[in-house]
Amino acid sequence: MRSVAAQAKDRPVVIKAHPSFNPKAEQQMIHALQAEGLKLIPTHANIHDILAACSVTVTFNSAVALEGFLHHKPAILFGKSDFHHVCETVIDPEKFHDHLTRALSAQHDYQHFLYWYFSTFCLALDHPNLDMDILQVFTNQGFSPDRLGLRAAP
Repeated sequence: MRSVAAQAKDRPVVIKAHPSFNPKAEQQMIHALQAEGLKLIPTHANIHDILAACSVTVTFNSAVALEGFLHHKPAILFGKSDFHHVCETVIDPEKFHDHLTRALSAQHDYQHFLYWYFSTFCLALDHPNLDMDILQVFTNQGFSPDRLGLRAAP
């Protein structure tokens, strides 16, 4: 956050705590960063309202980057992902502004990427063999039905 706030130039930095983390701890962290002088704008706004208004999504590696693609917003990640080819990945936080510049000028086809991504890596909830498809994914990762403690139905 320090690198983002320092290198965002005149762009406001809106920050929202991740809903699955400890909200109290995250709020304390945000307030501590503000006390250091970082110009952060904390919010509890709906994520899609934020994404609709933002210029770019910045995250470690969260589904919010994919949600940003729905709004045609580029993403900058501070962690590894399986969709690195359609976003910027920061290795050196001191070079964040370079990534921001590239992200803002990127011309990715998010509509086609999202179709490919979800049709390749996700399972259809209405597929008649969904349960078997899920078990196959687990098996491919080394977690067979036996290892999971699952028994065949009588």
